[in-house]
Formats: sequence, structure tokens, C-alpha cells
Amino acid sequence: MDEKPISASEIVKNPEMIYQFTNYYILIKDTSMMATYKNLIEAVNILAERGWETVGIANDGGGSMYAMCRNTQYKFKNQPIDA
Repeated sequence: MDEKPISASEIVKNPEMIYQFTNYYILIKDTSMMATYKNLIEAVNILAERGWETVGIANDGGGSMYAMCRNTQYKFKNQPIDA
């Protein structure tokens, strides 16, 4: 599910969906004809409230903006539980 860009509007509509993400990093995409990117801003804030960190933002020049987010609570395989 989280190997391709995730729609910011889907996160805004259903914030609980982020608990299904299994990767260390996810890419969020928002498209805005008026360049407001309100859904991206709201999605990034929803993720931040749940322990995710935005590590990069890019605009493709064609009306889409992307945010790369990192799960700060991600547990790597073979990592001690108390680490």
C-alpha cells in the first residue's frame, strides 16, 4: 500500500489509515490548481501528531506537491525492543 505516493486527501478523510503504513518512509502527494496544497498541509500535520517527521517537500511544477515523511517510531528488524 505505501510503495507509491499516498494521496493527501485520503489521509485527511481517514487519518486512521496511517496505522496501516509499514515502511520507514512514505511519500504523500497533493494536487492543487490554485497552489494552496491545503490537504498536504493538513496531512503532514496529522502525521506529525502521530510521530512522523517531514524530511522533504518538492513541487513538480505541474500542480502537484510531494512530502517525504519518516516514521520516527519505526522498528527495524532485529532491533532490540528497548532501543
